[in-house]
Amino acid sequence: MWGYQLNSLAVPTLVDTYTRYINFLLANPDLSNAFWLLEKFGLGVTATIDDDSTAFAWRKSVSYGFFEFNLPEGVTAKQTSTVDTFVKKLRKDLMSGCGNPEGNVFPNYARGIEKPEQVYGKAKLPRLRLLKKKYDPKGLFNHYNSFV
Repeated sequence: MWGYQLNSLAVPTLVDTYTRYINFLLANPDLSNAFWLLEKFGLGVTATIDDDSTAFAWRKSVSYGFFEFNLPEGVTAKQTSTVDTFVKKLRKDLMSGCGNPEGNVFPNYARGIEKPEQVYGKAKLPRLRLLKKKYDPKGLFNHYNSFV
């Protein structure tokens, strides 16, 4: 899963992303068991909540989503590399073209290769780390997308 978040919806970027995505699937039919999720939620109430009252850093983002490729049984290293190379660039271009050149990503859709600042927000990390120390002093939850 290759997650992303968008800070704006730039139609030319979305059209370009869709075209590249479909062309990739057509050119690689053995890798076509895939989907692209693009979520859009209303932000009216969210925008009224004071940013300092929440640990979530991306309150102004307008869309979240991910690309997922369900690779075939017996997948080769070349197929994996083909998908990784393609989606890494596609995701970067999509985020940059839609107002997120920093590559920040919705935490639930993070791949695990992002920096903690890209997942949780630089301004939010100190508070999250204090809460983590308080509620998980033994470090039981230090694995997936850890920010310790």
